[in-house]
Amino acid sequence: MVSKKWNDDPHCPVCLALETADHIILRCKNTDNLWRKLGLLHLANKAETISDFIQAAIDRKQHKG
Repeated sequence: MVSKKWNDDPHCPVCLALETADHIILRCKNTDNLWRKLGLLHLANKAETISDFIQAAIDRKQHKG
């Protein structure tokens, strides 16, 4: 927030949702393209937290070998 010169507005400048770590990593429409290109969009959409997402991505990688 400091590097962004935070102005006390708690909303995402991209989609105006409440800006949280989960939002930035999983929910913001700005990150959808990244997860789609990596084949992880469905995991990001399904995960409730960043930890859930990371664990699901690890599990997926282990199952694919």
